[in-house]
Amino acid sequence: MTSEEYNCPAFGNEACLFVLDLNDLKKVNDDSGHLAGDELIQTTVRSIQSMLTPSDVLARLGGDEFVIRALDRDESSAQALYQQLKHQLDEAYVSVAIGMAMRDHHGTLDDALIIADQRMYEHKRLIKENATDSKQ
Repeated sequence: MTSEEYNCPAFGNEACLFVLDLNDLKKVNDDSGHLAGDELIQTTVRSIQSMLTPSDVLARLGGDEFVIRALDRDESSAQALYQQLKHQLDEAYVSVAIGMAMRDHHGTLDDALIIADQRMYEHKRLIKENATDSKQ
């Protein structure tokens, strides 16, 4: 059991998870090469890290997916971070789908990760729908 899994129910600590998926990494790699794709990843990481506190953790899940574990955030501060991330990444011209979920006191971080991942895919679907609608 990780310390976060213990601390949340024992002390009432709150946590949230974000799953982020770069929308255009494959296209950038295919059209402009892997160096351009690497630069997109680096820009994404710098943009995300600028929004995080020292207790937050950013990890790359692989390829074009990242996860953020943000501790000691209630629903309101988690939503604020969500909006800040969207704004910061938009400003950096990074197209990303984001899913967020709170760690339930009775659930686990893994449970929150599953929900955040599902929400990220919902956001990704909406982005694709909006892109299709704007082309018509």
